[in-house]
Amino acid sequence: MKNIALLGAGWLGTSLAKQLQETYFVKVSTRSLEKQVKLQQQGLKTFIVDLDADDTHTNDAFFINVDVLIVSLTPQSIEVFKKLIALVEKHAIKNVLLFSSIGVYAGLKGAVTETSALNTENPKVALLKSIEDMFLSNNHFNTIVLRLGGLIGNDRHPVFHLAKKNVIEDGNEPVNLIDKDAIIEIINTLLLMPFTSTVLNVINDNHTTKEVFYTQAAKQLNLTLPAFKYNEIPHNKIVSNEKLQRFLNNKS
Repeated sequence: MKNIALLGAGWLGTSLAKQLQETYFVKVSTRSLEKQVKLQQQGLKTFIVDLDADDTHTNDAFFINVDVLIVSLTPQSIEVFKKLIALVEKHAIKNVLLFSSIGVYAGLKGAVTETSALNTENPKVALLKSIEDMFLSNNHFNTIVLRLGGLIGNDRHPVFHLAKKNVIEDGNEPVNLIDKDAIIEIINTLLLMPFTSTVLNVINDNHTTKEVFYTQAAKQLNLTLPAFKYNEIPHNKIVSNEKLQRFLNNKS
């Protein structure tokens, strides 16, 4: 049975860990003692890991005897990820799933794929791409980078946030979203496959406009939405999931 370590136990990570531990040995990490107690109460083996700490030896226990490391961290500092890579190498972890974001495509228009040229003059794009490249170029382990779309789920839907706004921007732009349950299903499939370093967009097939998508969601949830504002010349950015589909069918 594989040993899975999930670095970062937020909304997605916690749900993923609970599902994975039905099949695998799973441990998760958090930075706070309070969160550790809450996660342990939910039946998750939880470690305190602080990659900002000067003494990274305190993090060693989490990385021991790991077959697959799933990295679910908010990208804030390149130095944190450098420390993480050092720990992966130190403990000879051979397989990494790195959560990234379609935010790496900021500023692009039209159809977008994993090979699209990126606007690295944007600091957030540059940070995401730098982190991805550090993992992908490392010869000590394999990394599958998952560029996740906007996260949605039954217990977390952006329409609740939008309902509080005075106006909703980009009403005529397509959505690029991914359901939490779909991510978990995809990861379950990936864990059954041999790891090879690659980048995959993780996106739902639905690319209707924001106005259509969120109006329908609001009706289902009995919410009232403000007016939508349209772009005179829409970007029509649609992030493709074709490579993911081929990969999951073992045809990549």
